[in-house]
Amino acid sequence: MKVVGEAILSSAVGLLFDKLGSSELLKFARQENVFAELENWRNELLLIDEVLDDAEEKQVTRKSVEKWLRDLRDLAYDMEDVLDEFATEMLRRKLMAERPQVYTTSKVQNLISPISTFLSSFITLGGVNFNVEMGSKINEISRRLDDISTRQAKLGLKLELGVGQCGETFASGGRASPWQRPPTTSLINEPVQGRDKDKKDIIDLLLKDEAGEGNFRVLPIVGIGGTGKTTLAQLICQHEAVMKLFDPIAWVCISEERDVAKISKAVLQAVSPNQNIDLMDFNIVQHSLGEILTQKRFLLVLDDVRNINSYEQWNSLQIPLNCGEKGSKIIITTRNANVARSMGAYDRCYNLRPLSDDDCWSVFVRHACEDENIDVRKKLETIHPKVTSCCGGLPLAARVLGGVVRSKLHDHKWEDILNNEIWRLPSQRRDILRVLRLSYYHLPSHLKRCFSYCALFPKDYEFEKKELVLLWMAEGLIHQSEGDELQMEDLGANYFDEMLSRSFFQPSSNNKSNFIMHGLIHDLARDIAKEICFSLKKDEMKNNKLHIISGRTRHASFIRSEKDVLKSFQVLNRTEHLRTFVALPININDQKFYLTTKVFHDLLQKLRHLRVLSLSGYEITELPDWIGDLKLLRYLNLSHTAIKWLPESASCLYNLQALILCNCINLTKLPVNIGKVINLRHLDISGSIQLKEMPSRLGDLINLQTLSKFIVGKHKRSGINELKSLLNLTGKLFISGLHNIVNIRDVKEVNLKGRHNIEELTMEWSSDFEDSRNETNELAVFKLLQPHESLKKLVVACYGGLTFPKWLGDHSFTKIEHLSLKSCKKLTRLPPLGRLPLLKELHIEGMDEITCIGDEFYGEIVKPFPSLESLEFDNMPKWQDWEQREALFPCLRKLTIKKCPELVNLPSQLLSFVKKLHIDECQKLEVNKYNRGLLESCVVNVPSLTWFYIGGTSRLSCLWEAIATSLTALKTLQINQCDELACLGKHGPGLKRLGRLRNLEITSCKVVESLEGQRLPRHLKYLNVEGCPNLKKLPNELGSLTFLRRLRIENCSKLVSFPEASFPPMVRALKVTNCEGLKSLPHRMMNDSCALEYLEIKGCPSLIGFPKGKLPFTLKQLHIQECEKLESLPEGIMQQPSIGSSNTGGLKVLCIWGCSSLKSIPRGEFPSTLEQLSFWKCAQLESIPGKMLQNLTSLRLLNICNCPELVSSTEAFLNSNLKFLAISECQNMKRPLSEWGLYTFTSLTHFMICGPFPDPPWDSKASSLWKLLCWRTVLSSSLLYQTKDCHPRLQGFKSRIVLF
Repeated sequence: MKVVGEAILSSAVGLLFDKLGSSELLKFARQENVFAELENWRNELLLIDEVLDDAEEKQVTRKSVEKWLRDLRDLAYDMEDVLDEFATEMLRRKLMAERPQVYTTSKVQNLISPISTFLSSFITLGGVNFNVEMGSKINEISRRLDDISTRQAKLGLKLELGVGQCGETFASGGRASPWQRPPTTSLINEPVQGRDKDKKDIIDLLLKDEAGEGNFRVLPIVGIGGTGKTTLAQLICQHEAVMKLFDPIAWVCISEERDVAKISKAVLQAVSPNQNIDLMDFNIVQHSLGEILTQKRFLLVLDDVRNINSYEQWNSLQIPLNCGEKGSKIIITTRNANVARSMGAYDRCYNLRPLSDDDCWSVFVRHACEDENIDVRKKLETIHPKVTSCCGGLPLAARVLGGVVRSKLHDHKWEDILNNEIWRLPSQRRDILRVLRLSYYHLPSHLKRCFSYCALFPKDYEFEKKELVLLWMAEGLIHQSEGDELQMEDLGANYFDEMLSRSFFQPSSNNKSNFIMHGLIHDLARDIAKEICFSLKKDEMKNNKLHIISGRTRHASFIRSEKDVLKSFQVLNRTEHLRTFVALPININDQKFYLTTKVFHDLLQKLRHLRVLSLSGYEITELPDWIGDLKLLRYLNLSHTAIKWLPESASCLYNLQALILCNCINLTKLPVNIGKVINLRHLDISGSIQLKEMPSRLGDLINLQTLSKFIVGKHKRSGINELKSLLNLTGKLFISGLHNIVNIRDVKEVNLKGRHNIEELTMEWSSDFEDSRNETNELAVFKLLQPHESLKKLVVACYGGLTFPKWLGDHSFTKIEHLSLKSCKKLTRLPPLGRLPLLKELHIEGMDEITCIGDEFYGEIVKPFPSLESLEFDNMPKWQDWEQREALFPCLRKLTIKKCPELVNLPSQLLSFVKKLHIDECQKLEVNKYNRGLLESCVVNVPSLTWFYIGGTSRLSCLWEAIATSLTALKTLQINQCDELACLGKHGPGLKRLGRLRNLEITSCKVVESLEGQRLPRHLKYLNVEGCPNLKKLPNELGSLTFLRRLRIENCSKLVSFPEASFPPMVRALKVTNCEGLKSLPHRMMNDSCALEYLEIKGCPSLIGFPKGKLPFTLKQLHIQECEKLESLPEGIMQQPSIGSSNTGGLKVLCIWGCSSLKSIPRGEFPSTLEQLSFWKCAQLESIPGKMLQNLTSLRLLNICNCPELVSSTEAFLNSNLKFLAISECQNMKRPLSEWGLYTFTSLTHFMICGPFPDPPWDSKASSLWKLLCWRTVLSSSLLYQTKDCHPRLQGFKSRIVLF
């Protein structure tokens, strides 16, 4: 059914009822003598509301009704704009009356923006003192409303019986369903693809006997429409084990039904079809059903359950079902996880995921060409990726699409189906979307509008929960009833969770904190939102493939490009009523993007109805003063920009709810009068490292919930007492500049102890510990900053007191999981942190005066640190002793100790269960007769240790003797800056004992001369030796490492050669870098028995050539760089893949850079598998014979630069498949460009040329050829690159080409 945004319309009208019923607004309307107009609006809308159902049904067949609904929707939006402007002016006047001092100072008066002078010049209009512009808008709205009412009468739209007054339909969300799903049965008529695991998992649950109070259990199958929930349930019902265990097995299709009596009758008839009873008597029905099920282990399937969403309904329905035998089961299929929970689902729902691409393809093929021959099936393979993309894992979509293709197989049109947008074909698209629309239909009206808003995002866009909730808030989509105790953010979170439970959203597979919409759900959102939401795609912006969008569009988004110019947004010229302008993704990384200032002045300045403006990620340094004219703006995101300050006019954005300035590293100040933005709820300035002081009167922002950072200033106007009025703060709070506090009473008034919604707290003093610091004052401040016991994370930095307050480490903080103490340089004792029952991560750093850790740290309890998993000590210069005691750290998994040069001993039980151990720059941790130290007394009995880093010690030999035989589970060993490595091979088998070791890294061991005596474990997979300048020999047993996959040798300047015995046969990657003394490479790598795939030799100036033989055929990439003495390349690079071979080998990348002695290339032809070929700075290279490049059908990149002696024939470059071609500084390549055959380069996307050619591009002889080349380049939607101009005229010519 074709529907004109019925949810958007009904919700919008419902919102208008609320606004027009506001007592404050009506009071202001009376004051301004426009009460009658607003009352008339409300009365007219009530009459229109009563005929909306009838209009939405008739629009399918009557274009005039569809047009009427569209006009009504636009009127509702415009009416809301006017009412919001009216409310904004009311708020402005209220602020002026309450805070006249803010508005009367000359400084502020000069900075007041146009919004602050709104309605400042009044004239008489019909006896009413009102602004001319607003009066005109009210008259225009009234005229349009009269027109809508007149047309309503002419169209014959009728009152919908049962619809109450005052917009009651909006509360229920009820409208006529556009399509009814056909009833289902337990019979299945086709094979089921890709559900074997799901079937097994559910059958296992059915056959399991769980202990419980009731006689039956509920197993819900939850998933989006079209995933095959019903089909899976049918499959399960026919399984032999299920049929044997359960009797009876009954199937009831519930769908729309919510009446318990009717459902009970249907269950009775399914269980016993031949029962002759009075089905009109509910009491008889339930008694009969109970009697029939008595002492029977039944299986009941309730299919497509939608409306059983209250415990009362379910409680009434389940009464007779409890008569069944223990072990009975009820399967329900539903799209809504909340329905499943309402029906007593145990454990968790079985969430049915979409099919894999392969399974989806199989379903498609079965329906598209089940009876066709193999040739037809092969033809279909060409559209395989497109089909799986369209279907998105939904078997229903694959089935429908297969049916469409099936009807086209023999009229030569099927190939065009997927090239068009299949889901835009009315009949096929309707088959899918009408199924999904059922889920949408059952949404409450407030959720329908939120869902349709998500059409703003492009397909596959990942979004965060909080991000979307803030956007919903800004658009006015979250309805907060009078007396509702929940904050808008909490309501929005509830909205989101409801949508998630109904499968409209699903967790992202890439990031657990992100969410995504299924592709077809996204299609549904776009179908519903239609012209209201518009998403401008990146390729459309770059290639000027712009659509003409309607002036009715209210929400627009776009994917930012590296450089966005005004022309990219010309499609938005007609959208003056736009409410949303968002650059995506909203949360951006460190990549830089640029936006022309013309977008501000020629586009954004005209969009006076904006609620949401997000320009995150652009290198914007300032905003224009007119930003304050966007009086309806509620969400402004400038995160990750180069903004330095906000104009003072931003203080007049009275409706602003969210100001996002995170990671604005150049931001130095906020608006002085930001306290006037009284609706601000979220101020995120995290990462704004140059912001040194907060503006005054920040405490006036009493609605503030997010204040990522508060900087205590040196002056009273930005003192900590500004926080006392911010009672709604939630989440994270960072307070810095605590050393500036002078009046302790100000801290007491803040009362963090009463802020139960603050979950993460950071307290920071100055890092400058000069003599002026007052230890007593800082302790008093710390005491009074005691947070609520619900705190989960605490960070304390640069505290200058001599002791910690008693509350730190108190056992009452039962929820704290993360604690960090940094640079508290004057403290001599740690607090009793062992008392914190849920502490999981503890980081202690820069405690200069700590010498001993003992009972005061454990908290004098029997089992301290019961939950601690990660413990880190860093930069503790005087710490010597850690007292031993029993039952320490039972859950510890990671221990890090760095820069503790005086530490001698640690508790022997410390590493009972540790898996990762990091020790760095702890010189005195050694084994001696009194205390055998960390690595003997602890690690010896720790088979759980799998990762070990040891660095910064010259006494490794003292440690290794004790631990060499004990690290039986070790998988990764990293040794850094340890000069005594000879000990590793002493005392028996050495490293060879580490049978599970897979990764060995030896770095920056500058004294080490040889690894020859080391005995490496045979199962080693990765060996990395780096930064050992005196190393001359590698381990002798290198060739016996049959499991080694990657070998990397870097910055070992005295290494001359590899061991002669052998080379690890299974090494896939060999990288040798900056080994200045290396004269030869391993001989054994030059044969086909080697498995080498990647070879890189770089910075080896002593290397003259490769060993005799051929490189293995498995080699795919060869990189040789900065080997000045290398005279020849290995022969194996020219071998071709054998004909008919299934081997995937063959060289793909050949890169030769900076080999100044290389004169020639081995004879033969380059392999046909070659994709990239580069020669750079090969001063003596004389030629690349043209025949070498022939038949390189895979070649995409050819780069020849700074090869002055190179002479090459024309045919060398005749390759129409090339995408990147660069020829530069090759003085001997003198053949005219017109003879190169460049016109054949139909795939070229990047082209660079620099050199003294006889007919340069600006020459008349080559001009036509050059134009043709540039024409082809532009046609391929690519860029034309010139790195160096050989003639002034070329630059101008290039500019014309770019604009072509």
